Amino acid sequence: MNIAVSYSWLSEYVTLPKSPKKFAAAVSLAGPSIDRVRQDEQGESILEAEITTNRPDAFSLFGFAREVAAIMELPFRDMLSDAEVRSRFTALKKKAKSRYRLSIKNQNPAACPRYCGVVIDHITVSPSPQWMQKRLSVAGMRPINNIVDITNYVMLELGQPLHAFDADLLTAKTKKGDIDLLHKTITVRNARKDEILITLDGDNKKLSPDMLVIADDEGPLAAAGIKGGMRAGISSATNTIVLESANFEPVGVRKTSRVLDLRTDSSARYEKGLSPEYASRCLLRAVELIQELAGGEVATAVVDTYPKKEKDITIRFYPSDIERIIGIAIPLNDICRILSALGFTVKKEESFLIVTPPFWRRHDCTGSHDIVEEVARIYGYDKVPLQLLTGEIPPVEEDTLLGAAKDTKHTLQSNGWTEIMSYSAVSAALLKKAGIDSMAAVSIHNPLSEEFTYLRTSLLPGLLNTAASNEQKKPELKLFELSKVYQPAAKKSSLPSEHLMLSGILMKKGDRQGMLREAKGTVEVLCDMWFSHALRDIRFHLLDSDHSFWEKGKAASLVWKEKEEIGYIGFATDAVRDEFGIKTPFVCFDIAFEAVSSHFSKAVTFAPLPKYPSVVRDIAFIVNRAVPYEEIAGLLSTFDPLVRSIQLFDVFESKSIGKGKRSLAFHITYASEERTLHAQEVDQVHAKLMPLLQERLGTTIR
Repeated sequence: MNIAVSYSWLSEYVTLPKSPKKFAAAVSLAGPSIDRVRQDEQGESILEAEITTNRPDAFSLFGFAREVAAIMELPFRDMLSDAEVRSRFTALKKKAKSRYRLSIKNQNPAACPRYCGVVIDHITVSPSPQWMQKRLSVAGMRPINNIVDITNYVMLELGQPLHAFDADLLTAKTKKGDIDLLHKTITVRNARKDEILITLDGDNKKLSPDMLVIADDEGPLAAAGIKGGMRAGISSATNTIVLESANFEPVGVRKTSRVLDLRTDSSARYEKGLSPEYASRCLLRAVELIQELAGGEVATAVVDTYPKKEKDITIRFYPSDIERIIGIAIPLNDICRILSALGFTVKKEESFLIVTPPFWRRHDCTGSHDIVEEVARIYGYDKVPLQLLTGEIPPVEEDTLLGAAKDTKHTLQSNGWTEIMSYSAVSAALLKKAGIDSMAAVSIHNPLSEEFTYLRTSLLPGLLNTAASNEQKKPELKLFELSKVYQPAAKKSSLPSEHLMLSGILMKKGDRQGMLREAKGTVEVLCDMWFSHALRDIRFHLLDSDHSFWEKGKAASLVWKEKEEIGYIGFATDAVRDEFGIKTPFVCFDIAFEAVSSHFSKAVTFAPLPKYPSVVRDIAFIVNRAVPYEEIAGLLSTFDPLVRSIQLFDVFESKSIGKGKRSLAFHITYASEERTLHAQEVDQVHAKLMPLLQERLGTTIR
């Protein structure tokens, strides 16, 4: 959260040094970070400060000044003590003699812990004085009129948003249904289905039952804590107002603000969590200014609905905790002085302190550790002596999965593949394109939009979506992603299960079979790396059944040691391709990376260079396309102990060799570890191969 503070306005609460820049440097060391000091057109120094989200109390001039006074050990000029606020607020709650009556009905105390309202009559709406307009402008607010400006001014000054309604435009009905012009009724309730609020900007906002509104008997007047409606807005004709000072539950304000796409200064404060105690203090200040600047007269008693008052919390604090946590001992008098300056009440006991946080820090300071932090930052972190760490650094346990993921990405990138990172949250439409039922996915209760409604169950939709977006820009795409997918938990109370997956897509124009072989070769390289050169334990089994994503007969499952399915590779169905609007041929692979991680091995076997030369012979034959390559390669590699390696170097298909057949040509390397082979000996072994192929696989010589 950022706030712009006028240096002269700040000086009304605390005596400041002449140099704003030196002041900014000192304050930034222990509290709000002052990012910039600038000059306005009149030469006024403006401080631009960043307030951490846990400190909504400092997101006001008054709270900021209190921080400054504590940090710089300066006297703080408080506007009103808590006792004065209670006394004056009690006086306002007494029955005022007036023709008006005000009723407030709070139907949702959980969402609105406190609501204060009062009718003020005989006001004159006019431009606010120049000094107020200038201070509003410095904070980035546009002056409108004295009533609206006063509510904004008090919000900037004390941190509590307020709102004023034109009382004559509020509708209150009697039991008979007649309009009661003198009885003003405010109802805090949840919106009804499909109710419409026309905001002060003229935008129509459709409301839902989970949204809190301020309403009269006709309908919504404002989105609670966010923005007022046009129907009861203040104008030059306004003579009587209902002034609201309320407290709203932060989560509800944030959700409603996001759904309605209304981000306001008011919602920014409420969603950080304000204390209900602000409501009375800020109402008093606003009434005072309205009487001074608009000639208003309080026409009714203040109505205060505060059913469940917040109670003070107490913390037992041992001063020795400071030395134990930050390494230095701070004198007890300094501890008490710092806490008192920050508004804490401190009571000394024999060996500990009873510390009571002020109402504006009840949600922020809840334990002894918070007290240590408050004392340490005001005392000064720069006073903590520097000391190097001593001792032995504990050994780091190697994360096999993390290391394998890193090596996998490096291998793919080295082979020309590009990594992408897509969103974990996806839409139902994207899942449907990939043939995935959204009912099988984990739904998000509070999605940012319809595009992020479900957690992905596969990486393929994101890859295809990226490929479709880049199809016209790149003639060839080789994309991969290694990330998590999510599956619904077995039990409703459990969190979704997360699994690492590796998926890729290869897209280019040209030979489909060549593209498939390239993708398959990439997967084999990865398997070779993962399983320590035990590639023969991976088999590709052709898919011969219908699948929602993979095309029947043109995709295969990856099977580890003939029993564990670890993924798929192949072409997607025409339906999937059409859904994504992809014209260029593509092939995908999808591997359960985490599932096979238990098989990963970095064991390396070293063998000496061969002492004796090898001999290479070629063989070419025609075989049915239905015969798996693994079966052919397995037979060639193992038919004789002298075979050291095989290499496929040619694949040929033509009508001349027969329909459903193909010609394969291999280099076969023979060698012995004991002697040099003679050509005649190799020829005799090689001659046994063709009859064996004919017998086992039904091949014919080419």
